[in-house]
Amino acid sequence: MKLKGEFEDFNMDNTVVMLAGLVFYMIADGWSYSLSIIFQLFQKKFDVNNSKVYLFITIVYAVPCISSVFVCILIKKTSFQFCAFLGSAIFSISLLLYHTMYSWTQLIISINIIGSIGLSLYYLVAYLNVVHSFDKNRGLALGITTLGSPIGGTIFPYILNATFNYHANHYMYIIGGVILTISLITSMAFTSKNKLIKSQVHSVLESENNEPIEHKEETKLVHIISFFHLSIFKNFKLDIYLISLFLAYLFISNGFVYVYQHLEISIVPKPEEYITKLITIVISLMSVSRGCGQVLFGILSDRCRISTFYLLGLCFVGLSICFILMGLTSSVYLLSFLYIVYALLFSSVYIIPIFNIGKLVNQEHVNHVFSYQLAFNGIGMLIGAEISSNFFKFI
Repeated sequence: MKLKGEFEDFNMDNTVVMLAGLVFYMIADGWSYSLSIIFQLFQKKFDVNNSKVYLFITIVYAVPCISSVFVCILIKKTSFQFCAFLGSAIFSISLLLYHTMYSWTQLIISINIIGSIGLSLYYLVAYLNVVHSFDKNRGLALGITTLGSPIGGTIFPYILNATFNYHANHYMYIIGGVILTISLITSMAFTSKNKLIKSQVHSVLESENNEPIEHKEETKLVHIISFFHLSIFKNFKLDIYLISLFLAYLFISNGFVYVYQHLEISIVPKPEEYITKLITIVISLMSVSRGCGQVLFGILSDRCRISTFYLLGLCFVGLSICFILMGLTSSVYLLSFLYIVYALLFSSVYIIPIFNIGKLVNQEHVNHVFSYQLAFNGIGMLIGAEISSNFFKFI
């Protein structure tokens, strides 16, 4: 049955893509936003101290962002479906190799770096396939798709802890195997034909053989600029916008990086089991809050008359206030509440930026600008984590 009116985007094909994206976000962010707990489990095997947590978690957040430029190009050259299969294999196999690792360096390279490239494919395949399948209800569709993030973030810590408690010697084989199976089945739902909007640029490759020899070097430079779409940076307003997001990302992700350690030192001395249970509940509530925020900001981006630039700015102001209050409070319950509010406001960065980009550049450049935005955000996370780590050591 074909839907008419405001919800005509939600036909069978688009809905299947949206639900497949939701499953991918469940897996990717179920892992990513349980990293504070995962670090504690890995810490028991490799006997590393808490000073390693910022690097461990930030790499997983940053690598998918930094690699997004190349992932976007790969999607354009192949298809959403192919990249979904590829991401499933890369991420799952890195987990399956966990029990063969004997050093912290091996773990960082295999799971945190290589595995996170797989996560980048999860994120961009799900996100961009939905962006290019929906028009009128793009914000709502993205909100529902990224709802997989809090669902995964809510249930994954419990699944992880239960699997570890009952199968400590081979728990990652179980986790990796289940993720691989679900991911491969889900990958079949994504678009097999490339739907990315291609830019109307002159094909350097077609004319390269007709160029005079003295122009070969210039042609190579033009090819590089064309291949990476560097001409988009001639847009001054876009440059200012990307720089602003980069500066914001120096610190806004720290709430997810340090939540475990922050709550742990704020709780009055209690049994370890009580501390772990309370922190797991808070992280789960943060995931629920983030999910509510994603749907809310998706609807606001579609329907609200307020500029999405102002809306994102207000969210950043709210995040700043949360950070200030987190530093001032000594109550673990108020601190927990602030982390939940923080998660809701942080969800805006999942939804709103793609709408802002669409207002700054032509439609054919949206994919590439979005991938560069993610890359700059990832670099900002790495730099910000290093600054924060040194600052905390200083105080």
